[in-house]
Amino acid sequence: MGSTGEAGLRAGALTVGLLSEAIHVQIMRAMSGGFKALNIPEDYKGEALPHRRVEPHERVDPAAEQKYVLSPAGRARLPTADAIELWLLKAPRGPLAYEDRRAKRAIELVSEAWGCGLVHAFAAGPTGTADVIARGEMPSRAAKRLLAKLHRAGLAEVVPGPGGAQLHAPTEWLRRAVGPLMPAARVESGDRPAGARRVDALDVEAAMQLAMPLVRLGDEARGTCRLVVRLGPAGRRYPAGVTVDVREGRILSCESELESDADAEAVGELGAWFSALIDQRPKRLKFEGDRRLARDLVAAVGRTLFDETAYAH
Repeated sequence: MGSTGEAGLRAGALTVGLLSEAIHVQIMRAMSGGFKALNIPEDYKGEALPHRRVEPHERVDPAAEQKYVLSPAGRARLPTADAIELWLLKAPRGPLAYEDRRAKRAIELVSEAWGCGLVHAFAAGPTGTADVIARGEMPSRAAKRLLAKLHRAGLAEVVPGPGGAQLHAPTEWLRRAVGPLMPAARVESGDRPAGARRVDALDVEAAMQLAMPLVRLGDEARGTCRLVVRLGPAGRRYPAGVTVDVREGRILSCESELESDADAEAVGELGAWFSALIDQRPKRLKFEGDRRLARDLVAAVGRTLFDETAYAH
């Protein structure tokens, strides 16, 4: 895969990593409605105004209390925290509470592995160790250690390959991590923090290739469909995406090539895709060819990743 030459973590990774601390998320949620200074944990170092600790014997003038509210940037990141909490319900050894130390470690691993492109290296399916390391964007020793950690955490698994080779594949839990990563990339695209990259073609391909094996459509659904994201600044847009082959409601393949003879197509700019999948509002996408297939596929991806009822089964 190699590095794109742009410094920093891949889109979404930084925001996900910053939300690994449950106490920070609790504070953000409390502050989203505003609260009094006395309710702030003693060791909080966040974005509130400076305040003095009040001793038990002191009398506090209610009029002098400071009220704290979450900044627009903080509020914009709350949907990512919600998506992380849903994702934790699908942990392979049973649902994890946000406060669980194992949850914190898993969130950090997803942030690190996505951020350095290691997830991208085997998102398309089972891949040998050498290829995973070669396609990543970190030194080989660090990549091997991180890959081993993904296996221990239940985010990657070994599957048999030709000639008895052992290949690395994403688990369902890692595939579902697209759920938190997508709203994280969305907020970064509008307010990109230092150390975060823009969404690029590899991010789009990896996210779609991870998510597609989870998707199910009606038994009558069949055909090939291009899912095209128009990236880049106005006037210099370029297409990125995948071609999906559907048979009897199941995804047979999801290839990074945008085949010209596909039966259907859904195309739009990045913001339109975020709305279509996260908010399940596809009005800004353009559908061509077999529009029913294209619409059904886009809707199914959104439900799979962001519909809370999908996590109850």
